[in-house]
Amino acid sequence: SNQTVQLNVTLASGISPAGAVLRQVGSSLPIHASGQSLLFRLEHAGIYYITLPSLKYWLLVWVDPLNSVLIPPTAPKVINVQTKGIHPNPTTLQTKPIQQLLDTAPPSSIIYFPQGVYRSAGLQFTRKTPLTVYLAPGALLKGSDNPSDYNGQFLLIENADQ
Repeated sequence: SNQTVQLNVTLASGISPAGAVLRQVGSSLPIHASGQSLLFRLEHAGIYYITLPSLKYWLLVWVDPLNSVLIPPTAPKVINVQTKGIHPNPTTLQTKPIQQLLDTAPPSSIIYFPQGVYRSAGLQFTRKTPLTVYLAPGALLKGSDNPSDYNGQFLLIENADQ
């Protein structure tokens, strides 16, 4: 794809963006830090990760080719979050119901977030079975602005087999 995706990652207060590096296998890419925000552009699909010296975890960003993988909300194995009571709301935290869905979804499910803003604090991805989280065009999973909502953990992604 010859389209460019621009992503803005806002860090919680107390986490320094100094030394942030955006990487793809075999290369480093430009990243701009301003205040608590990291801004970067992705020229093509791929798997990228952001490292921050102030954190022990990486932030993983998987970019599909733009507009090439559109999953309909009625596709097999799709669980629309709205059928589980999770609705777009830019001000209300929905961490607990989102986490419960991540924990209890059948293997190989696709957790589908329709268009809208969904607020959450730290989420844990520690399953031993495959799970896809799909954000439809116009959907945003936005972290809480309050550091105390995270209980010291922003995002935990583990390979439960290791």
